[in-house]
Parts: sequence; C-alpha cells; structure tokens
Amino acid sequence: MPLVGEDATAKAAIDGLQRSSINNRSGTNTAGHMGIVWAWYLLSPNWTSVWTNTSFGGAADHAPHPYGDPNRPKVVILMTDGFFQFGFEEQFTGDNWAHETARPNNAARQYCENMRAAGITIYAIGYGTNTDAERVLRDCADDPSRFLTTNVSSELTGLYEQIARDFLGIGLIE
Repeated sequence: MPLVGEDATAKAAIDGLQRSSINNRSGTNTAGHMGIVWAWYLLSPNWTSVWTNTSFGGAADHAPHPYGDPNRPKVVILMTDGFFQFGFEEQFTGDNWAHETARPNNAARQYCENMRAAGITIYAIGYGTNTDAERVLRDCADDPSRFLTTNVSSELTGLYEQIARDFLGIGLIE
C-alpha cells in the first residue's frame, strides 16, 4: 500500500495482519534482513514498475526516483527489537544459535552494504535489542552517529525527531 496519508486505511491493513503460527525458541519470528531488503526495494528505481502498477495499489507519483538525484535523497531508517534470526527456513532445527543466526545476519549486512553503495543513507535504531542485533544495526548505519539505541519506548519519538533534525533540518509533529 503506498504511503498516501490515509491513516484509517493503513491502520485497518495493519489490524488485518495475522500472527504467524511458526515459532522458534524465543517465541518470535524476526526476519530483520527481510525488512532491510524491502526498505531498499521501496527506494530502488529498479522496482518502479511494481510501485506504479495499479493492481498493487500504486500510482505514477509513487515511483522511486533515480539514484544520485541531489534533490531527492534516499534515506532508510531501520528499527528492530529482536534478533535477525528468521526467514530462510521455517524454524530453527539445531541447537547452535550462532550458526542459525549467521545467515540472516550476513544477509542483513550485505543488503546494507549494497544500499550504501547505491548512495542510500542508513539510520539504524535498536529498541531493547540484544548485542547481536546491535552489531548488525551498527554495521548497517552508514555513519556511527546514525546508530541509535534505547530501551525506553517514550524515547523513540525523540530519536526520530533527532534523525529528522540531523538529516532534514526539520522536526516531527504528532
């Protein structure tokens, strides 16, 4: 669904999502690497035909602009509260946590490296994350100052305001 300022429509779509029945050891299904690659797809001009295709709810004015346009910077804000551990198989089958999380962690880092190479600015926010997730996010941020972390939900708005001020020179209004 394109971001067109229709809050009620977006909230209804979110409310209609179903929780996955597939659970791993921690009871969650975090596929952070998949979120990262989708953030890239949203900004990539290579996906213009998808985002402008009305069968997917798109419109011509939602097409991603070309890379390198100084008037249209491409910025991604990544945020997670969990491990990057899920998405290549249905669920973990072994007992080696480090081995099982290596593929999604490495995929996340590679997607971030590719986005940076394309000229995309990457901010990363860890919300109550563990050390492994923070390492991935820190590696993704294109500058150490663009990696932010908090364990307090009330601080999230402040982090987003900081990003808006730092990058855009504007503030957010709730």
